[in-house]
Amino acid sequence: MQPEQEIGMNKIDTEILSKWLDYNHETGIITWKLSIGRAKAGKIAGNINQHGYIELNFKNKHYLAHRIAYSLVYGDISDKFIDHINGIRDDNRICNLRAASREENQRNAKRRKDNKTGIKGVKYVERDKHYVATIRNGGKQITLGCFKNIEDARFARESAALKLHGEFANHG
Repeated sequence: MQPEQEIGMNKIDTEILSKWLDYNHETGIITWKLSIGRAKAGKIAGNINQHGYIELNFKNKHYLAHRIAYSLVYGDISDKFIDHINGIRDDNRICNLRAASREENQRNAKRRKDNKTGIKGVKYVERDKHYVATIRNGGKQITLGCFKNIEDARFARESAALKLHGEFANHG
C-alpha cells in the first residue's frame, strides 16, 4: 500500500490549513503560525515517518507535508498524487513537486531494494547467462529483450523509459 493511500489522501482544507501553517516555497519547510497542543508557533511542523515522508498531525488527522505544500500553492488536490521529482521524499520545495496520476507517480519510483543488478528494470538470468530488460506501461509489463551485456540492457531500459514515461522516467 502506498503511503499516500494510508494517510495522505485526507481531504485538505487549504483555507483552514493556511490559517495554521506557513509554507516556504524555497526551502519546502512548513512551520506553525499558531500554537496548538505541543506544536508551537514558529516551529517546524511534522516529522519524518517510516516511509521517509514528512507527516504532520492536525486536529487528529495525519497529513503528508508535500500534499499540504502543493495544496497551499495550487489549491484542491484531493484526486491527485503529488510526486517528488528528484525522488527525495522529504524535499518539499515547490520546484520539486508535481501533480501526477498514480501510474506517473509509480513510474518515477526508484529501483527496488531487491534489485541485484543495480539497474532499474534489468535482471540477470543465471540459467541463460543473460540480462533481461523490462518496463511497466499502462499496467502491463513489457519485455524489452535479452542481452549478453549489462550496458545494452541498461540502454534498452533507459531508452524505453524516456519514450514511454517522458518526464516521469526514472533510471535509479
